[in-house]
Amino acid sequence: MKKRILALTAALAFSAGTAIAIPYASQIRATNTSPALGSSTTISYILNMEADSVEIEIVDAADAVVASFSGPTAWGHNSVVWDLTDDNDGGNPVTPEEDYRIRVNVDADNPEEWNWFAINQSPDHLDDYWNEPPLDEINHKNLFNRVRGHSVNIPWDQDSDTFGLVLLTSSHSAGTADPGHGKVVKVTTDLRPPLDSVDGGRDTAVLRHPNSDDPDSHTFQDTWYMTEDPLNPEYYYVAGQATSGIRVYYGHINDHTGVQVLGDGPATRTVAARADGDDRILYFSHGNNTIDRAVVDANNEITEDDLVNILDIGENLYSKHVMLDADGNLYWLSRVGWVYRWPASLVETATEEGDLTDANADWVVDATGIDSRDGVELYELAETPDGDIIVSTQEGLVNLGNRSQASVNVAIDGTDAFFAFPPELPLDTSFASGIYSDAFGNIYFTKGATGTDLGYAAASPGGQSSTSVTAPVSQTLNVNPEPTDARMWHLYE
Repeated sequence: MKKRILALTAALAFSAGTAIAIPYASQIRATNTSPALGSSTTISYILNMEADSVEIEIVDAADAVVASFSGPTAWGHNSVVWDLTDDNDGGNPVTPEEDYRIRVNVDADNPEEWNWFAINQSPDHLDDYWNEPPLDEINHKNLFNRVRGHSVNIPWDQDSDTFGLVLLTSSHSAGTADPGHGKVVKVTTDLRPPLDSVDGGRDTAVLRHPNSDDPDSHTFQDTWYMTEDPLNPEYYYVAGQATSGIRVYYGHINDHTGVQVLGDGPATRTVAARADGDDRILYFSHGNNTIDRAVVDANNEITEDDLVNILDIGENLYSKHVMLDADGNLYWLSRVGWVYRWPASLVETATEEGDLTDANADWVVDATGIDSRDGVELYELAETPDGDIIVSTQEGLVNLGNRSQASVNVAIDGTDAFFAFPPELPLDTSFASGIYSDAFGNIYFTKGATGTDLGYAAASPGGQSSTSVTAPVSQTLNVNPEPTDARMWHLYE
C-alpha cells in the first residue's frame, strides 16, 4: 500500500456557517488589453482545481455583462481566444472605447469529503510520502531544488495583481550553486510556478534576506513567516533568523531583496501587523514567553530598545506564533501546547510590559493532550474567510472556534483534528507545519521533517460550489475602434 503523508478525515467538521471551499479562477489576464475590432485577444486564467463548467463574462464599468461564453475547465492554466463579440462566435461586436473587465465564473460538484487538489515540493528531496501521494496526477515535483517550506501566505484582495499567487516562505541550504537562503517563493493557486517562470520556478524567489547572497556566508538564513503591511498592500514584513543578525526585513513582493527592519537579537518566529493612523504596530514572537510590541514609523526601522514584551504568562512556554484576526483580536501560540487570545479593545491599550496575561485572555486552548509521540507540537494559526481559527499541530489541523465567539476555554487532543496525520508519518522529526486559508476557505499548508523538504499541499472541503472572480483593474480592456487591417498599415507610415 502506498505511503501517504496525510490522511484526510472529516472527524470534526468546520463550525456551522463556514462557506464551502470551491474551485476558482485566478491570475486572470488578457494578452492584448487594447485589441482592435476585427481582431481578438487571448484570455488566460488558472483554476486551482478541475471545474465542471466555466463561464467567461466581459463586463462594463457598470458591471453589466456585454459578452458571455464558455471556457476550458481543466485544473491549472487555461486560455480561450475572444473575438470581441458578445457570444465569441461572430456575433455582435462590443462597443469600442469603453473599459471592460473579465469575470470568470466557475462551478463544480465536488465530493463532500476533504480532497487534495495540489501538491508540490523540491525535486532533490523526494520522499516516499510525497513521491506517491493520494492523487498521483497532481504530484508536480517542479519547485527548484532545496526549497524547504516554512509557512504560506495568500493575498485575499481580488482587485490586486497578487491575487492568485501563493507566497511560500522558505529556507535554502547553504553551500549550493544558489546561496540565496532565506526567501519568499511565488507559485500559483495550484502550487505550480507562474507561467513565465524558468528552471522550475527558481526565478520566482523574491524578497530574499538582505544578506542571503553573501558568498562568505555558508549557514542557513531562515525565512519563517511573512505578513502584509496593513498600509501598503503587496508589501510584506518577513521574519526569520540569519548569521547576519537581521531578524525582520521588508519589501514589495516583486522586489529581489528586502531591507532591514529589525536587527540583532534572538530569532524572530513570526510577526503580525496592524495600522495605527500613519504608523504600524508590529507584534513579534521569539524566545520564551514573548509578544514584543513596537511602533514602526514611515522609515520602517526599529531596534531592540523599541521592543516591549507585553506578555506575562506564569510558566515558561515556547513562543511560536502571533496573529491578528480580521477584528483585531491578538492570538499567541505556544509550541508546547497552548493558544491564548486577547480582545482587540485590550490589545489596542496593551503598551506596557506584561499587559497581556493568561488571566485576561478571552480564549484559552489547552492542547497539551495531543499525543505527538515526541512531545506536544503546535505550529501556526490561520483564519478562514468566515472567521474560523485553525491551528496546525503535530497531529493534524484543528478548528479552535470562530473569531465571533467572545470566549473559548477548551482542551483538545489528536481526536479533534479534521485533517489528521497517519500513524506511520515520523512525527518525532517533523517541523514547520505552516498553514493558511485562501479567500474561499481552501487550506494550504507545508509539512517538513528533519533532513527532508517535503513541500506544500492544498485541500478543499468539497461539496457543490461556485464562485466568480474578476480580473484586477490593471487588466481593464479597451477595444480600439480601428479594424486590424487599418492598424497594420500604420506600421509603414
